[in-house]
Amino acid sequence: MNRTLAYTILSFLVIFVIYTGLNCSGDTNLDTQVKDLSSDDMAEPQVKKLADTKSCSKKFSVANMSMLFKNCAERSDVDNVNMECYLDSWFELIRFLNSMGKGFSFIGSDVVEKCNHLKALQNMTQEGYETVESMVLHEKENDLIQYKGKSTKPILSGSRTLLRLHRALIFLKIFFDKICENTSDESAKVSQMCYDAYHASPMPKYHPWLVRKAVGMAVLVLPTRKTFANQLCQTDLTHEQIYEYLRECAKHMNLLYENTEKIYQRYELMDLP
Repeated sequence: MNRTLAYTILSFLVIFVIYTGLNCSGDTNLDTQVKDLSSDDMAEPQVKKLADTKSCSKKFSVANMSMLFKNCAERSDVDNVNMECYLDSWFELIRFLNSMGKGFSFIGSDVVEKCNHLKALQNMTQEGYETVESMVLHEKENDLIQYKGKSTKPILSGSRTLLRLHRALIFLKIFFDKICENTSDESAKVSQMCYDAYHASPMPKYHPWLVRKAVGMAVLVLPTRKTFANQLCQTDLTHEQIYEYLRECAKHMNLLYENTEKIYQRYELMDLP
């Protein structure tokens, strides 16, 4: 058999297995993988129900997520990007990903691992990891960053780890923007919005062909906009209020993304392997 044809067939078989797993396996609970969430679990809201809460996690709060990103974006050290509030915001984003189930499986477990790694580095060396800029400087000065083509380091650098979160953040920001467009069309497909957001972000550039195809399969399980809003289980909010929180969240996510981008460009770290 021609080698190219064989690899093509094998690739499609792998994609099929991934797709089957997404549809047949049980839900992956990302919260169980998070080792250190800095925010306490919120009390369950005692309010009028606007969604079926039998299957609701109760842990994710779109209002809290929006507030965390807002607080982070309005800090006096926002230009340097405070690490504590950045990670707090990401941990709430993880709860959002968890509420979406299999549709975000291609990103969920990866960001959990990276957030926990950054939290561990911060706990080990508090002074060097107060902000994104102080982390970059600390790791550059102590030769802790693995550059392309250079020998590996004993511990994965925070600069490299956060760069992956950085790319994922702009993907989710674009996704929130798309969710909040033309909200009157509740039958719009969230799967298409997610697929378009992924390809509008930097993420595909750093993913091999097989991963890009698997992402296309993974997002197929995402629902319509109406079901998406119900699935978030914000029982005290109308759908329009949910979208308004997501708009605010996306605005502050974008500011953090831009400031982080400037830091990585300033220190020429955009292309870390």
